[in-house]
Amino acid sequence: MDHLKPSIILDLGSGYIKAGTAESEFPSCSIPTRIFSSNEEEDPVYPIEHGIIQNYEHIETLIGQIYDNELNLRPEEHPVLLTQPPKNPQKDKEKLAEILFENFQAPALYEEVHSVLTFYASGKSAGLILESGHGLTSVVPILSGYAISEAILRLDVGGGEIDKYLANFVNEKQPDNPITNEEARILKENLCYVPEESNFNHRDAMEESYRLPDGRTITLEKERQIATNPLFDPSLVDQYDAPGIHEMIFQSIFKCGVDLRRDFANNIILSGGNTMFSGLDVRLKHELESRVPPSMTIHIIADPDRKVYVWRGGSILASLSTFIKNICLSRQEYEEFGASILRKKFINGL
Repeated sequence: MDHLKPSIILDLGSGYIKAGTAESEFPSCSIPTRIFSSNEEEDPVYPIEHGIIQNYEHIETLIGQIYDNELNLRPEEHPVLLTQPPKNPQKDKEKLAEILFENFQAPALYEEVHSVLTFYASGKSAGLILESGHGLTSVVPILSGYAISEAILRLDVGGGEIDKYLANFVNEKQPDNPITNEEARILKENLCYVPEESNFNHRDAMEESYRLPDGRTITLEKERQIATNPLFDPSLVDQYDAPGIHEMIFQSIFKCGVDLRRDFANNIILSGGNTMFSGLDVRLKHELESRVPPSMTIHIIADPDRKVYVWRGGSILASLSTFIKNICLSRQEYEEFGASILRKKFINGL
């Protein structure tokens, strides 16, 4: 396979699919993970919900659009690194392999967990990854590139739930001038933040305005703080039995061996677009310090580029000289052994 061209990274997210070659520091394209009906009156279909694929045909269509319209590449010439959330169903991994090998004739494939790619980008030897995107949030402790499976936690709350939550508040306040979830996302990314203390007072929120693409100006006050509350209290978005992100981190640390807990507490790495809120790192530190023993140091790593950590980790992995020959599953291997080989070949089969 020495003749193959640079590997492609496919990051299939609930909100967006990002793609490009591993040589690039950033994705070269990002398209919404949605399919529009031929009937303009029907709402678009979202084929991935909370990281889980709901419609494989639609995903195949979107991957085809990526190859043909965005990257303009021949899929049979480029190995693929496919990113996955942790603890996704094995059937998703197998079906995606089938689509890429059989329908797009990909020459080689490797599937890796988002959090592990974030770990590669961080340059740490141990880290507890808090990954939060559009559709879900996960906490994954990783040591020397290997995830500790029994300490992984997932939460079906991400940026999409916050968008809806904020839109509901705004539309209750101004029913004659409603906003969409997409417009709420824009407001969220430009105006919202996490209060640094859990006992904050919404009356302290400063009024701020933002001009939407359609020309309307929307003013938020306490909503700037309220919008982020579901991260710490998922019951606000109907996840009644789920812990908040601070509790997830705490539980994950203490599911690990006693000898590893201090290392993970001292290397909590934020990753994903839904961790970009100002104040999130400080709030997490306060919440965790009130729960762990005084002798345990809490250190939150909030790199300004954490929104693209998964991509950068993927670029590091897929650019290794050994990636295609020693790490990937070849199409020949897949044709010989079938989907059963995925569990053996993909070492972080989470």
